[in-house]
Amino acid sequence: MEYKTESLSKERLKELYHKDFPLWAEINLQLLKEKAYELVDWENLLEEIEDMARSDLKACISYLAVILEHL
Repeated sequence: MEYKTESLSKERLKELYHKDFPLWAEINLQLLKEKAYELVDWENLLEEIEDMARSDLKACISYLAVILEHL
């Protein structure tokens, strides 16, 4: 879905992060595709990427533990 990003403020985008996460994610994706880097909510985007990395690492360790239990 396309959004009119030119009328979007950084404050409004940060507000969306807490009120409508899926919309926040879609808009940030669109901003990145448009190379409108100055409008991206970098603070929250980086936090989400870090959280995903930690979550994936925890899952990997958990799966490895299960495999080792069955050896």
